[in-house]
Parts: sequence; structure tokens; C-alpha cells
Amino acid sequence: MMPDLIIRPENAGDHSAIRSLIIEVFTEAFDPNLSLVATIEERVVGQIFFCPVRFQHHPEVRAAALAPMSVHRNFQKRGIGSKLARQGLSHCTHRGYAAVFTQGDPGYYSRLGFELLGPKGVTTPFRSQYDMVLELAPGALDGVRGPLQYPDAYDPFIEQATPHQNTKKSL
Repeated sequence: MMPDLIIRPENAGDHSAIRSLIIEVFTEAFDPNLSLVATIEERVVGQIFFCPVRFQHHPEVRAAALAPMSVHRNFQKRGIGSKLARQGLSHCTHRGYAAVFTQGDPGYYSRLGFELLGPKGVTTPFRSQYDMVLELAPGALDGVRGPLQYPDAYDPFIEQATPHQNTKKSL
């Protein structure tokens, strides 16, 4: 029998345990070279995470997903998120990724070069009007069609975003 479960707001004392849990759950997706932090006077004020994703019908095309990215509210509107994203995209390029996908505000992400996925022939499991892509090399996705697959650790987020669709992938 499981002990009583308590759901409560996160507090500062939980941060180390949360980090360990995220690393454990996202182990298949975690690449420390694609998980960056922004610091000011040794304080972490922002972070960005990229993970490998793959195309069901084009496994030879290396792609990554950008999510999550966050900047402490006291440090927002200072360009920290953009700097994190640009540095992370540079890391992805140097590691041979052809494209990066995300879901988010087109007004923000278009400044970084992302475009709405629209009719490109690629689908994400989120099937969101906010699905976006950045080709890291011109034409990197030419001829690429079909579903994009995220690591299993993303399943709860996919199910939450698409509750009436069966988006379970087979890897």
C-alpha cells in the first residue's frame, strides 16, 4: 500500500530533488551539452534545455526540441532568454543537428529565426498552432515529411496538450 500522497506547492528546499528527478526521468533525452544556464554573480537566472527528437520516416535527419526555457522574473526583458537560445542553437549546430523545434509565441521565437511549422509536411505530437521550426542549415528539411517523435519522458506533456488525440509513438 502506498503511503498518503500530499500535493503541495514547490519550495526552495525542493530544488535539488526536482533537478535529480528531472535528470532521472529525462535521462534518455538529457545531454548536458544541450542544457545551459545563465548566471549573474554565480546565481542561476535562466536556463534552456534542448533534447534530441527524431523523424519516424527520416531517422538520418538529426533534430532537437527546445523546451523548456525560463528566465527568473526579476531578470526578464533583458535579453537573457534570447542569449540562452542563440547559444543553445549554436551548440545544436556544432553538434550536427539539422533543425530545432519548439512550441511558443511566434512573436518571440520568430526573432530567433523560427517559423511556424504550418504546411512543411512535418507534424509534432503536440499538433499545436504554435509548433515552430528553425532549420539550422538552409534546406535541412527539404523532402522531410511525417511525424516528429519526442522521447518518452515527454508523453505526459503531449497527452496534456492533446487530450483527445492518440499521439503515442512507437520508437
